[in-house]
Amino acid sequence: MGQTEAEIQTVLLVEDDDEWAKIFTDVLKKAGNRVEVVRSATEAREVLNGEKPIARVVTDGLEGNCVRVVRAAQQRGLPVKVVSSDYHLRRDLGEQGLEVDFVAKRDWVRASAEERSKL
Repeated sequence: MGQTEAEIQTVLLVEDDDEWAKIFTDVLKKAGNRVEVVRSATEAREVLNGEKPIARVVTDGLEGNCVRVVRAAQQRGLPVKVVSSDYHLRRDLGEQGLEVDFVAKRDWVRASAEERSKL
């Protein structure tokens, strides 16, 4: 049985690389989510300040700009997953008091299909 319209959650995907955006969008949709894709921290904040109901946020490191995305999402009580090639980003976010679910892109690619689906 499929999900009802009310059960489908919208995930805000913040990814500035077209190939990764497509990969993550496909995975999130297969897991039964609606996906709103934006390419920058500025666009992400606009969506988070808008009317669309967002259930959670998945963001790339955005060359350091993900801090703004994480703060905006956490201020709204939304869970955030950071998927980035920058291994130091987790530490950098923690130093700013921002605790997030973090996975390195390289590790995500190597994970099982079941683990990858938990984006």
